[in-house]
Amino acid sequence: ETAHNVVKMAAGTLDKLVQEPEMPVAPDTTVSPVFPEKKSKAPVKKPTTAAPSSAKDFRYASNGKEVRINKYIGKGGLVVIPDFIDGLPVTRIAENAFCPYNNKNAERITGLQLPSQLEYIGSDAFQGIENLTGVLVLPTTLKKVDSHAFQSTGLKGLVVQSSCSLELNSFANIYGMEFIYVAKGCAPIIDTSVFSYAEA
Repeated sequence: ETAHNVVKMAAGTLDKLVQEPEMPVAPDTTVSPVFPEKKSKAPVKKPTTAAPSSAKDFRYASNGKEVRINKYIGKGGLVVIPDFIDGLPVTRIAENAFCPYNNKNAERITGLQLPSQLEYIGSDAFQGIENLTGVLVLPTTLKKVDSHAFQSTGLKGLVVQSSCSLELNSFANIYGMEFIYVAKGCAPIIDTSVFSYAEA
């Protein structure tokens, strides 16, 4: 469907929502200098519906102000990305970070909760995780979902809570998508074919 029709449809789906996720402006490559990889300390706990995943499930980098998730190395299941790692907010997810091609265990991810201060999701970050189902809630701080980020996943619903940019094919080929809800007052910027072949 066209982006126009998808957004028009999304406005009427509030009653169906029963379920429950960049450095400013710049693309992912602007997180510089190159951050040294670090082994994790315990994440700061947050009030959520599920306990945060251990920071040991991620390879990540920090510039001393914020954290970028570079790779998932956990065992699958429900993944709750911590709001904070080493006392710093998690604001970025790098390209291919959760892609099954990088970690076969990523194929076992069945649910996802994004950190509350997330600003950027890199291209192909979650592409191809067919077992990733449920409703994905994008946080209010989100600015950009890059191309193919959630393409070919098993998501059932999407909640957009900011006027973020949704790039090329970022939610394409999701055949079981049942609804897309855009929160009141938000006007996401929708690129070409963002929801192509999505059932909703």
